[in-house]
Amino acid sequence: MQDTANGQTRRIHRPHVGSDTPPQRPPAVRAAGTVMCWGGGVRLESLTMVRHGESVGNAAARVAQAAGDEEFGSGTRDADFALSAVGRAQAAAVGARLRAWPRPETVLSSPYLRARKTAEIALADMDWPRPRLDERLRDHEKGALQGLTAHGVRRRHPEQFRERERLGRFYYRPPGGESWPDVALRLRTLLPELSGHVLVFTHLTAP
Repeated sequence: MQDTANGQTRRIHRPHVGSDTPPQRPPAVRAAGTVMCWGGGVRLESLTMVRHGESVGNAAARVAQAAGDEEFGSGTRDADFALSAVGRAQAAAVGARLRAWPRPETVLSSPYLRARKTAEIALADMDWPRPRLDERLRDHEKGALQGLTAHGVRRRHPEQFRERERLGRFYYRPPGGESWPDVALRLRTLLPELSGHVLVFTHLTAP
């Protein structure tokens, strides 16, 4: 991934693991990174971001949406969804790919189970730092809409559906949840703390 700002070209490694990645194929790996400098002279050599493997929640949501159901997950907290069999295979595949990469000084993970298990499987038998959990890497919080499909939001919370359509998905904040600017603000507080080569296990929340 390449981002140009303030005259600097910044490249971010981002192996992608998710429900659209076949378990037998390791995720694609981006090009090597250059130095990123933040205020205070902190130097980030490279940032490798891995999205967790497919969770049972991802699989259940896909099936429920296709069937026209209103909800999925049977009341499971978002933080507690485990990896599916496909997700575990994906985590092992990305781990095999990471073995060819330089050893990071820092490994971070979302505290959510699906991200922690992806890190655990991917880094098994590797002499790399153990992941440090950071709440700022958690998934986008959906609040009262958690566990609902698009059909469920429209039918059970029509006023919230209309408000989301009015504001747009980026600025809309569900009751008890976060807008995408809220997510961006908490992630931005993490960046200045990073230095050297950093590996992160997280969600699509953190692109």
